[in-house]
Amino acid sequence: MSIERVGGQFVPVCDYCGCELPPSDTYASAIIAMRREQWTRSRRDYENIETGSHFEDICPECQELENE
Repeated sequence: MSIERVGGQFVPVCDYCGCELPPSDTYASAIIAMRREQWTRSRRDYENIETGSHFEDICPECQELENE
């Protein structure tokens, strides 16, 4: 999941629950949107086989569940 390219836009997707932020025109603006919405992004020690991503992106709701 993480940031998926859909057509010509980039969509941040939570790696835990699959919720999405609105599409952005650039990868950089998708990162900015994630920060603005208080998502966390951490580098993994491994590559996600399904997506090829080295990052784990987590929405605020899933962050709260993880911290309980």
